[in-house]
Amino acid sequence: MKKIILLSAIMIATNLFGQKQEQDNITLEFEFAPLGASPLKIGGLRGRYFISDLSAFRLSLLVGGTYTPTDTEIEGFPTTTDKDITLNFSINPGYEYHFDGTDKLSPYIGGELSYSMKSTKNSDEVLYSLDKISTLTTKTLNSTLGLRILAGGDYYFTDKIYLGAELGFGFTRDGRGKTTYKLENSDSGEVAPEDSKGNSTLLNWGPNYQATIRLGFCIK
Repeated sequence: MKKIILLSAIMIATNLFGQKQEQDNITLEFEFAPLGASPLKIGGLRGRYFISDLSAFRLSLLVGGTYTPTDTEIEGFPTTTDKDITLNFSINPGYEYHFDGTDKLSPYIGGELSYSMKSTKNSDEVLYSLDKISTLTTKTLNSTLGLRILAGGDYYFTDKIYLGAELGFGFTRDGRGKTTYKLENSDSGEVAPEDSKGNSTLLNWGPNYQATIRLGFCIK
């Protein structure tokens, strides 16, 4: 009986105090996938600034990377180190127009540009004599550019806190990519860097869907 009363109170409070966005609100969001292997994840940070009750500018941003050094030790010889470094960056500016919907539901349409870049650097040290180490450094750089139209909705289950879902249609273009090789401390001395580019680009277009649920809240 107590559980029923508590559940009823929560539902009543939700119905009474749910409130949608207003002009000058700023929202922040994170994503979670309740049916995925990692229910909570952050694929970047997304914020919105409402220039009116029904329209907003949005911006998604991601900066991250990894650094993995691996030492190889052989008794009587110098220690060699392999280093793997990655850097990921993406930025997605966009615009949303919201409709009246209901007291809690705020459906919208909009558009978004996207740019992402991934850089990797691998430095491999090789012992080629009793006391000499050569280093081969490989750098790769790939970028993606996209544009899409989108539709979604936010459900404000309580005051200024909402769940949202989104789908869209658009295209992305993956660049050719660039790879740089550099050899240092070899028998022939330092070798000048050599660059090479991929021989093709990749263009994808069609519908896309974010297989996550967004949880957002107004910070202003």
